[in-house]
Amino acid sequence: MTVIGMAATTPEPSQEMAANEAMKPIILPVERIQAIDVREEDVFVITYAKSGTHWMSEIVQTIQHDGKMDMDIFEKRVFIDLKVIEENDDPRLVDAKKAEGASNTKLEDIKSPRVLVSHVKPEYLPKQLHEKKNKIIYVARNPKDVAVSGYKMTSAMKSFIEMPPFEVLAERFFEFTPVDAHGVWSESVIHWWKRRMDDNVLFIKYEDMKRDLKGAVKTVAAFLGKDLSPDVIDKITDHCQIENMKKSAIARKDWFCKHYDMKESPFVRKGKVGGWKDHFTVALNQTFTKKYEELMQGTGLTFDFDLKK
Repeated sequence: MTVIGMAATTPEPSQEMAANEAMKPIILPVERIQAIDVREEDVFVITYAKSGTHWMSEIVQTIQHDGKMDMDIFEKRVFIDLKVIEENDDPRLVDAKKAEGASNTKLEDIKSPRVLVSHVKPEYLPKQLHEKKNKIIYVARNPKDVAVSGYKMTSAMKSFIEMPPFEVLAERFFEFTPVDAHGVWSESVIHWWKRRMDDNVLFIKYEDMKRDLKGAVKTVAAFLGKDLSPDVIDKITDHCQIENMKKSAIARKDWFCKHYDMKESPFVRKGKVGGWKDHFTVALNQTFTKKYEELMQGTGLTFDFDLKK
């Protein structure tokens, strides 16, 4: 493992070739997403991949159901990016849909209140969302931890080709998108940061959720117009602790292993802030940080890359 303080290694030509092959974006059928019928009570959770998507959707769903925990974690929300996938689409998307555990229930048959989750760029979201002004919660996470978490999950998927070393992909993080319709990290976070003052948008950072989960639960509940008792807030906060969510996901480990080479849940992994330091070399960190600072310049948007306890 390469870590901060160790010298960088020069990728072999074969690794560069593997990177070029692995980094061919997957084409998502966005026209099906755009055509989704949206209900006024639908709540959207939008993130760049590996930014706390399942964590926030779990929080939202338990708030919407007044703290009830009797629904399976993977049935509580609808990941619309994969929900629209059909058997004749890109095999990687078909496999991802199976691995993600999406049910066969039609979207229109799922009872309200629905939590609709997506990673796609704003222009590819359901057209009715822009007309009906549904509540949108956007979660942003620091890009170094996003890069590591995304690499770990993709590398574990049995249906994907062998991935090149992390350093090779991390160097292209700000230019590369695994799925064409998702765009790149900077485009996603900057767009929603600019919209943070919209009445129907809540912009929240993953690191702030880690720092004060109970405060985040209260903020989301208020945004959704839910007046919950202190006991219910405490119950939701406890249920949505990363360790508790991980236990719930690992309970399905035998099922996951059909699709992943894994020792832990691919959807709820470590949930750390600062885990990137176990994977970034000094040189990679310098290059990555320089590009990050260039992209964030003038936006007023900053991230914590470690949490001091």
